[in-house]
Amino acid sequence: MPSALELWPAPPCAPRSVSAAAGAFVGRQCELAAFDAVLAEADTRPPAVVDLVGDPGVGKTALLTVLAERARARGLHVLTGPGSRSGPKPAVLLLDDVGRAGGVTSDEAAALLGPGAAESLVVVVAHRPGQVSPRLKCALTAAGAAEVELSGLREQELGPLGADGLCDAHRHRELRESGGNPEYVRILAAWCTGPGSCAGGPLPAPHLTIPGEAAAIWSELAALPRAPKAVVRAAGVAGAEFDLELLAEVARMPQDAVLVGIDALLAADLVRPVGSSGQLCFRSLMTRWVAYASTPGGSRFGAHLRALSVLQARGEAPDTCAVHVERCARIGDLESVRGLMDAARLTASSRPLTAAYWYAAALRLLPDAAAHRELRGELAAELAECGTAAGGSAVTSLSEAASVRRIGRPRIRLQPAGLGAEAPGGAESGSRLGLLSSREKEVAVLVSRGRTNQQIARALGVSHKTIETYLSRVFAKLSVCSRAEIANLVGRTEGGADYAVGY
Repeated sequence: MPSALELWPAPPCAPRSVSAAAGAFVGRQCELAAFDAVLAEADTRPPAVVDLVGDPGVGKTALLTVLAERARARGLHVLTGPGSRSGPKPAVLLLDDVGRAGGVTSDEAAALLGPGAAESLVVVVAHRPGQVSPRLKCALTAAGAAEVELSGLREQELGPLGADGLCDAHRHRELRESGGNPEYVRILAAWCTGPGSCAGGPLPAPHLTIPGEAAAIWSELAALPRAPKAVVRAAGVAGAEFDLELLAEVARMPQDAVLVGIDALLAADLVRPVGSSGQLCFRSLMTRWVAYASTPGGSRFGAHLRALSVLQARGEAPDTCAVHVERCARIGDLESVRGLMDAARLTASSRPLTAAYWYAAALRLLPDAAAHRELRGELAAELAECGTAAGGSAVTSLSEAASVRRIGRPRIRLQPAGLGAEAPGGAESGSRLGLLSSREKEVAVLVSRGRTNQQIARALGVSHKTIETYLSRVFAKLSVCSRAEIANLVGRTEGGADYAVGY
């Protein structure tokens, strides 16, 4: 009889109707126009070779499908593998997912670009970053291949993929981190139930199943051997970034066995190193979601408990531990209630919708007894203020919070001076801070609170490398050279306004 860790869920169900429009091709007008120009000259110019690079889910296969349709419409013979290149008109060779299991190998692709390659041939070699062999790299260089890095879609192009139906919290948090990746947006739209019905909490919620939009990722994870599968599930629970010690504790595996599993996950491009920090992260947040959702409920509950124990022993910030607290706390656990309150207070100024979710989670854990009436009132009032700071967005339990009297209770300052209000010391610092984007302002505020880059990355749900990029922009835009100068500008040093959430 297999243990719970060996079980794997059934294949994902069919995509929801909300994503029915996702099959339509969206965007990529510049790439299509360039390809049309190449096709128009296919029989009069030397072979044209394109090196198409893009992360999983960004739309390489969809683009190649449209390119094939356009080539056939011109009467060109289209090939999708290393077969015969004979045809009445110059052939168009489209090689998708090169270097991946089941696809064209790098050596086969390199041979097609070698000295024996036919003239008047348009070749597109599509692959993931880091999945090309040295031989193919040399062949692409020798063929004079034009490298095209396929990035995400623009924000205005994401509506047909389901972005228009997201709740405010997921629109402002997860969608912003999507980078416009179409697969990411489709999965997000399948899990978010939309305004008015979605709680806006961390995804995926424990009760959600894997949607059809995530079938490709599910297939990759399901094909893993037993040990790497256990490691990837532990990583899905552990957090946005994880290290060897944390994975070993969460997976209850020896570190040597975890290292073997990590090697397999790196080779499959499911996880990637985070700079030189010794930490790892999933290649994308959606990959983590599917790994998490594929873990059986009982195993997931225990994994949250073990992850929480490790993080608390390390002294991690409450907002880093909050998701584990919420997923394994019991009703009446006042320590967990206070932990969620602390997490909400840490995020209230920069991410009020996230803070509102933690306040609501704390309220759900608090028994409805007279002994806790004062604490319940305090929680509900702070939740109401988060709803106000979020611009009137729907917030769980907001109607309950609105009925609470606030007489005699100090108010939380959710809008720090300098990011919308003028800080003491003059308008100069405020105007300089106005040069920052909303995400750069969040990074600046957290730097002013003394948070490290790794802590900021965990708080914002992005990689350590991404925070380094944001921080370099903050330094450049503010014309500063140190974190202390940033803290001075946002009011954490003497003479400035207090950025800490105070009462």
